[in-house]
Amino acid sequence: MKIFFDHILFQQTNYNFNHTLVSAIFEENEYNYALENGWFPDNFWINSSTSHSIRCEKLGEFVWSPIRSSRIKVADFVLDKKDRRLLKNNIDVEKQIVSQIDTVEVFEVYKKYICAKGFDDFKDSLEDFKHSFCREDFHFLLYKQNTILIGFCIVQPFGNNLVSYQFCWDYENPKLSLGKFSQIQEIEYAKSLNMNYVYIGCIAEKEGMYKSNFSGFEYFNGREWRKKDNLIEKWLLNDSDCVSIDRLCELEKEYIKDYQV
Repeated sequence: MKIFFDHILFQQTNYNFNHTLVSAIFEENEYNYALENGWFPDNFWINSSTSHSIRCEKLGEFVWSPIRSSRIKVADFVLDKKDRRLLKNNIDVEKQIVSQIDTVEVFEVYKKYICAKGFDDFKDSLEDFKHSFCREDFHFLLYKQNTILIGFCIVQPFGNNLVSYQFCWDYENPKLSLGKFSQIQEIEYAKSLNMNYVYIGCIAEKEGMYKSNFSGFEYFNGREWRKKDNLIEKWLLNDSDCVSIDRLCELEKEYIKDYQV
């Protein structure tokens, strides 16, 4: 592995504050170790035009970042009544797992998703979208209704695990709860491949609370994997409420106390 540190801000006069961007490159035989220790793979760093990203792309490598990672333990996942009801309500949603896609069709769903969510940071051209999300080693879970594509999820196997990258749907029928439906499909896909975990990215801010409601959920606090507890709810709310360095420095002390670091 190679680990990189980019020191953005370091203050010692009034605070002991160090903001550093950390990234790494792992060899294929280190993927399981990386995921188990809170690293998450991206196909670019910050944005695809950075020298770091371009260099990794030429080598076919991923840029890994340390995050508050979250995952579902496949062996512990059990459908509850709400899950079964959701599957029943979506019985007419057709699932396809493919490696080749109609890029234009998928991009149209992506644009509807971005519009519905009100995101500012997005791929605003087909070429930019293809560059970021159409790697040859990505697998696509496509969701169709009456032969029309309404959503998709991008996943990729890493070692004994499945990494979930990007989910999008058109939001034209919110009652479908397609995001939760897709999460179940990703877990079932991982189970069919005899994989141990589905890594579902960072869990952050109060908007990420829903991830903790799936059975088999675990999150990485930087030192250990933990099941759902009162602390994760507290720290997701802290994510949303923190808007100053003063508050961030206070949170450092709280974190050390909460997790007994």
